[in-house]
Amino acid sequence: MPWILPPTLTLQYHFAPDNKFSPYVGAGINYSMFYGEDDDSGFQGLDVHGGFGYALQAGADYWINDRWGINLDIKYINLEVDVDSSLNGTALRADNVDLDPVIIGAGVSYRF
Repeated sequence: MPWILPPTLTLQYHFAPDNKFSPYVGAGINYSMFYGEDDDSGFQGLDVHGGFGYALQAGADYWINDRWGINLDIKYINLEVDVDSSLNGTALRADNVDLDPVIIGAGVSYRF
């Protein structure tokens, strides 16, 4: 199973940016890179190509005090990739494979 690095650039709208609890929504673009593909499944030379997709996001910031806060969010990424491999010497290719991952994140914030 491959690993994925999904850097995502989003624009966010915060509904209550000055409040202690500040929910937001966002939208943007993603480019996902795949690495560490292994051949444990019987396929040889598994290669998942990176791809662009759009991203949708929802989350919230909670400010513990004036400087420190915590963040929780969820992102949906619409992602299509191409896959190359072989099985018993037969080349295989799959184009436009829909992956559409959902990514849940948490973080700590500090304001300078």
